[in-house]
Amino acid sequence: MSSPSSPARSRIHRLVLFVACICIGVLVGIIGSRITGSDHWYLAIPALLAVVWLFVADPNECQRCSQPAGTKDSGKPDA
Repeated sequence: MSSPSSPARSRIHRLVLFVACICIGVLVGIIGSRITGSDHWYLAIPALLAVVWLFVADPNECQRCSQPAGTKDSGKPDA
């Protein structure tokens, strides 16, 4: 049984995915631009980031950060 990943490891994982998305987007842009002559292929960079974000993002982390201190996941103050 594996233990949950640490926040630092999660950040490193997301950073690696971010850099990989940018590199793949640039590669698609270069190849598409050379084949067709259109620079619109470089729109693959933000498009790829947006698509991968849908799979990588964890909305629970956003909710935890936005709650005031002293509240639990239910949003009610601690008793």
